[in-house]
Amino acid sequence: MEYREGQTATNPKTGQKIVYQGGFWVAAGGPESALETGEYRSKLATEMAKKDMGRIESAFDAERSGYALEATADQAARILPNTPTGLFPDARIALGKAVPFLSALPGIPNQEQTANLETTRRLGAMGTLGDVGKLKGPLSEKELAFIQTMQLNPGASREENRRVIETMKWTAKRQTAYGAALQEWTRRLGSPSARNAQGQSFDAWWGGYSARAIPPPGVRPAGGAPARPPAKPAPAKPAAGTRLRYNPATGDFE
Repeated sequence: MEYREGQTATNPKTGQKIVYQGGFWVAAGGPESALETGEYRSKLATEMAKKDMGRIESAFDAERSGYALEATADQAARILPNTPTGLFPDARIALGKAVPFLSALPGIPNQEQTANLETTRRLGAMGTLGDVGKLKGPLSEKELAFIQTMQLNPGASREENRRVIETMKWTAKRQTAYGAALQEWTRRLGSPSARNAQGQSFDAWWGGYSARAIPPPGVRPAGGAPARPPAKPAPAKPAAGTRLRYNPATGDFE
């Protein structure tokens, strides 16, 4: 739950009126309470600092995971055109390895195709989208539900695997953008828990920004035309040290 500056409430244990000021709940008036003591504020500040550091570490981790996922997606995309995906992949892999000289026959893959089928099977078994738990910041719950069943599969069609690869690249882009944005938010505003000029928390801002700028594959961006698969391979990842720029007029990172 997000709190507004000046928001009031009642302490359920004491019945005392309290108000949200400067990131803390303090007594609304009268003599100093436990919420106003220096000891309490010091402990609360320490806990908030721990939480902020955890978020910063998660931002770095999101970037690293995103680049790793992008590399996996690129590998799968490179071999897909020469990977004879479809029914009975395990049997065809076994035949391709046991009797490679029969690869001229329909349904029996040659040596390269057999290796590609094995690679696709291995990437799928590893978990196509990696640790889904790390995606709970970059992706919404609805988006997580959309991608969780997706997996590279040598038994599926090329088109089905192409859609999975497209989703992998989108997820990687979300992860790297999330990590870069949270780091820049912290650099500009001083803390991951700080609010921007519009009074938004990072999570509130990211939810709107990511839906507009990086919608899921095939989803219509807000106020735009339906998203389409890229006609060319995705551009290379930005060089190390590349940062988003904060636009104080809009509250966005660009």
